Amino acid sequence: MYVAKRVATNAIRMWHTCCPIEPRDRRTLDCHRSRNSKRPLPEGQRKGFTLIELLIVVVIIGILAAIAIPKFANTKQKAVKASMISDLRNLATAQEAFYADSSHYATAYGTTIATGTLNFSVSQNNTLAIGGGNASGWAATISNPGYSPGSCGVFVGSSFSGSGTPAAATQEGVPVCP
Repeated sequence: MYVAKRVATNAIRMWHTCCPIEPRDRRTLDCHRSRNSKRPLPEGQRKGFTLIELLIVVVIIGILAAIAIPKFANTKQKAVKASMISDLRNLATAQEAFYADSSHYATAYGTTIATGTLNFSVSQNNTLAIGGGNASGWAATISNPGYSPGSCGVFVGSSFSGSGTPAAATQEGVPVCP
């Protein structure tokens, strides 16, 4: 709504109904500001986040991640160790059941029943090795690629103490991990 009005100098000035606008003035006056203008809004009407606020949030998330990731890795190691110890305990129980049926311990394990073979399967990624199963005892070790300290072991029968089991295995029938 512009109205042309002649001024005393014969120059034409543009007048808006609410304020004067000079013809070559590129400034936007307050009455013409839109919602997308670059003028800062009052504190209560601000929308969105500033760059500083976003950077602070990113730094806080980074600090929390730096704390949580090592704890998660430690928890994963403990879970793998628990699965290996559980497999060794289950193996000891299965070996005793096999001994009750056949008067000697199994020398191998598998999912199919065969002579001298124990019907047993290990947890995912665990590798089990049974050594020297006979009437006097047996020894076994188990390892997992996710467990960095090494392998765990168990033995039954005093003659199998230390044969292929970790050095910490000193008590018969008790699984031990380093």
